[in-house]
Amino acid sequence: MRQKNVKRKIVLFLLFSISILFLGGFVTVAWGVQRYGSLGGLVRRVQIEVASMQPRPTVLPTVVPRATVDLAQVAALLEPTPTIRPTETVPPTNTPAVVGTASLPTSQPTATVTPNPTATPLYAPLEEQVYLDGYRHHWQEWNNCAPATLATYLSFWDRGLTQNEAALWLKPNEFDKNVNPAEVVALAEAQGLEAFWMINGDRETVRRLLNNGFPVMIETWLEQDPDDGMGHYRLVVGYDDPAGEWIVSDSYVSENVDSPYRGIRLSSEAFEETWRVFFNTMIVAYPAEQETLVRSIIGDRAEPAVMWPLALESAEAAVRQTPGDGIAWHNLGRVLWELEQSEQAVAAFDQARAAGLPWRMFWYQFDALDAYLSADRPEDVLALTQATIDSGGAGEEVYFWQGMAHEALGNQDAAVRAWHQAMWWHPAHEPTLAKLNE
Repeated sequence: MRQKNVKRKIVLFLLFSISILFLGGFVTVAWGVQRYGSLGGLVRRVQIEVASMQPRPTVLPTVVPRATVDLAQVAALLEPTPTIRPTETVPPTNTPAVVGTASLPTSQPTATVTPNPTATPLYAPLEEQVYLDGYRHHWQEWNNCAPATLATYLSFWDRGLTQNEAALWLKPNEFDKNVNPAEVVALAEAQGLEAFWMINGDRETVRRLLNNGFPVMIETWLEQDPDDGMGHYRLVVGYDDPAGEWIVSDSYVSENVDSPYRGIRLSSEAFEETWRVFFNTMIVAYPAEQETLVRSIIGDRAEPAVMWPLALESAEAAVRQTPGDGIAWHNLGRVLWELEQSEQAVAAFDQARAAGLPWRMFWYQFDALDAYLSADRPEDVLALTQATIDSGGAGEEVYFWQGMAHEALGNQDAAVRAWHQAMWWHPAHEPTLAKLNE
């Protein structure tokens, strides 16, 4: 009898343990489905976690070796030229500092921008602490940070777009890993808002926008594990100067968050370090009736004729300060390319690769590919696009430039195959459509 009781207890214990495990698994799966939008989203999240355990590169490889010069020597050759100033609508004491302009040794002089007379500011003076409430936080589904962050942003202005609706516009292919700022701006405008994007943003401008009731969407780098960073959009909703922190709505990071959600906090150092990978790209969306106030804060710094020369000043200052920094050189190359100084842009991109770039860099930024192709270096483009594809960063832009490189080498069949791959990633990718319709 005692033996039967022991067996019965063992069976009951096993049944209880199995029930607990089953219930725990069910709750975990249910939470995962809710967190990532679907069972498929949860499965893909698990696949990513498993894949992340595999060995990964730490930097983007310099796959086509090139002769490089000493980085410190190149930085020392940068000579200052006249300072460029934007049109400002703030008092001179609040004008953001801009360093002297410099050029690579053979670069062309940059035209000086003459500021208009300073007007009386319309905006409120800065507070020490600001937090903008009134948004609906969206946790991103799998591979969905741009749609989720924009949906959060639009909710602040009483737009009810969901992240899935935003995704249909921004990235019809759910596997597409890159959404560029112009696409975000276009969708915000389609929702009845005014919007613009700019590079070379600064803390003072973001603080002033927040202080006057305007959240700011930024493109940043997210690196939760060493050498495993990726592009990531965040919505800046506040700052705390005494604590030296920024408050952001983050669609992905869920550790140590309050309920109800009030964002996560980033130190000023972490904020700057993650933002600079995309050269301080910022997006501002606002109702049309707020145009005058926003422009009084921004001035004309978002206008290309002012933005790119000012960005050149900042990029060259960063290279002089940290000549061994690949991100600084990449930012410089990007600006030089926009300013049509192609030879100097290629030299800067070479230095960026020599110094080392994150291995996911070309998942999101493609100016170097364009520059190399213009310099009759299609082999570099093929090597870099293939390295990007092999690392999991395939997308319409990558396949487009791979096709362009094949075409430059006279391999039209391979070019067409690459462009058809680009169309699979984004059927409305205009540069690819133009090539296929030639």
